[in-house]
Amino acid sequence: MNCGPGTPAGPPPRASPRTSRRSAGSRRTSGSTARYRCPRSGGTDDDAYLGRITVRHQLTPSLHEFGGHIGYAVRPTARRQGHATAMLRAVLPHAHRRLGIDPVLVTCDDTNAGSRRVIEACGGVFEDRRAEKLRYWISA
Repeated sequence: MNCGPGTPAGPPPRASPRTSRRSAGSRRTSGSTARYRCPRSGGTDDDAYLGRITVRHQLTPSLHEFGGHIGYAVRPTARRQGHATAMLRAVLPHAHRRLGIDPVLVTCDDTNAGSRRVIEACGGVFEDRRAEKLRYWISA
């Protein structure tokens, strides 16, 4: 099933502004989160939650080292179906054009081969490894 933002089977992501706190005493960073939904098989009107993607408008020193501009997660039962790649591809134009983030920093754990493939499929260029995180940059 072809699902997600901008596809016939799925509505655009539902973005909501969000303010998050990394830890007590840290600065707040603004960002937006999009829920990634898809109609259940059988074509009912019910939406199935597939995952989320977050765009961080600004990077704190910690996010610059280990977190990046974009973070995403896919429900375990929906993994390995292309949803993470679709989410990342869908949010990149928003980050570039609307937020002026170019290039975009995306990181993943060094043990997460699936995320590495997603980032590289979306044009990610490996920069370096810092602790257990791999850092990639994606240009507009």
